[in-house]
Amino acid sequence: MKDKQKIKVPLMGHAADVYTSQAGDLLLTVNVKGHDFYKRVNKLDIQSEVEITLAEALLGIDLTISTVHGPLNIHVAPGTSTGDQIVLKHHGVPEFDPPENYDPVQLRGDHIVTFKVKLPG
Repeated sequence: MKDKQKIKVPLMGHAADVYTSQAGDLLLTVNVKGHDFYKRVNKLDIQSEVEITLAEALLGIDLTISTVHGPLNIHVAPGTSTGDQIVLKHHGVPEFDPPENYDPVQLRGDHIVTFKVKLPG
């Protein structure tokens, strides 16, 4: 869900008269709390920053990173610089109200990994 999204819960609101009328709808507004590691960059995409050493940036490395769907092995290419990114397709946020007969993986956003090279010293 996204911040300030509204949800309607049918027939769970106030009824004018308990005995003769039907309950109204309950309207909820969602406030999404930010995460310490992941940042939502648009509707379904997530961004995170991964710190690597200078040697790892120069030589490349295989890493296991955290995603919202669990750990994932990635390859950091040799010559990676601070600010370089890789996009992990379909590892972002799932669609909140998907259409009928959908592929749940295809309706997920992407996870964008931004690298930060930690300099020695």
